[in-house]
Order: sequence, then structure tokens, then C-alpha cells
Amino acid sequence: MFSKPRYYRPRRTVDSIVLFLSPSQPPPPVPLELTNYVSASAWAVRLPNIVHVASQYYKPTLEKMWLLLGFISMFVVPLTLNHMIYQAIDRDGDPDINYTLKARAIGFGIFVGIIPLFFLPIVIWKYIGARRVRTMLQDWAKEDRVLRGPTVSLPVWKVKTPGVFRPSIVLTITVPRERPPTTFHPDVYMPTYINAPLDDYTPQMKRKPGLPHLSVIGYHPIFTPRQEKRFADLSMRV
Repeated sequence: MFSKPRYYRPRRTVDSIVLFLSPSQPPPPVPLELTNYVSASAWAVRLPNIVHVASQYYKPTLEKMWLLLGFISMFVVPLTLNHMIYQAIDRDGDPDINYTLKARAIGFGIFVGIIPLFFLPIVIWKYIGARRVRTMLQDWAKEDRVLRGPTVSLPVWKVKTPGVFRPSIVLTITVPRERPPTTFHPDVYMPTYINAPLDDYTPQMKRKPGLPHLSVIGYHPIFTPRQEKRFADLSMRV
């Protein structure tokens, strides 16, 4: 029923793992990125359940025959009924362009009505299967949240169920990003433009104990106390 997926081995992206599942193949082992989030026993139970539920809504022979019947009916039925509709409208037997247009309009309405008649059941069929799988994934997410706690980041599972012309079951697991390591320490001495809104070593402010800024370490004052007093007297006179 299922053909072998093109890529059997898991495909990895920056923050996700993509798995192609099939009933004819055993589930792959737990990826290394998920060993801290999913146990081997839970993995061995969840993947077969996903495959089982998704495969219940994939009947390739029936689905393709139904679509083929729909395509044929879209063209054959209006063409077949066109002459009958025209005869039913033209009771007098006189050729009239208005009767022809009415018959073609009715045939076009039949063509449009056949589209949902054959395609809507397929869409509903696939939607029910996808909803069942999505509900199952949500239940597992609730179980993991209860076991892990509300503050722990958990992987997100998404399943793309088989389509009419796509036999594989695609499982995408988004792995939470770990916090990168840092050498920052809360007591580290930071520059003024990062962690000091006020400069404690300017003359207008009271001096505070502690390590002076790097900009003044190792430098001598430009003016002597006598020169500073002279500049102060000049500024007062001005």
C-alpha cells in the first residue's frame, strides 16, 4: 500500500528533524537530539501509533479510482445531458439561440456541481485523518508537559498525513534550542556604556569607593590644585 520513501534516514535542519514513516518499514531509533526529551519506550509506542492512524485514511486504489471517475463525469455528464436539456427547453422545435444558451448554462451548472460531489468527500476524508493524528499529538504534548513541568522547553511534533499522490507519512519534530554557554558573571566589571547610567567619577558628583574607570587608570591629572583654583577664580570674575 505504501511505497518506500525517497529518503529513509532522518533529515536534519537547523532546529528540526524530519522523519519519513511507512508501515512497511520499522521505525527508526530515537535521534540523538531527542534523547533528553523522549524515552526509547515512548518512542517505540508513539511512532507505530502515528503510522497506524495515518494509514487508516490512505486507500490509494479507491481514492484514485474515485478521482478518475470524478474527472470523467465532469465532462461526460454535461455533454451527454446537453441534447436532452435542449429538447426539454425547445418544446416547439424551432431553433433559437436563447434555448441554446440556456441549455449550455444548465450544462455548465452540472459541471460545477460535479466538482464538489466528487472532490469534497476526499477532502473531508483526509481532514478527518489529519485531525485524529493532530489530536493524538496534542494528548502526548499534555502528558509530556505534566511529566516535565511548565518551565521546561519541549519538542513540537507535527505530522503530514498521506495524500492521494503522496504515500509517505512525514513527521517533523522541532527541537528546542538550548541556551548557549556564556562566560558572563553578574559581578564582572562592565564598561560605562553597558551597565553604568551615571558616571560616579566626574567632578560634579561625589566620589564613591571602588575601582575607577579604565579611562582614568594610569593617567595623571592635567592641572595642579593651584591651577584649578586659578581657573575657578577666572570663571567667577567672568
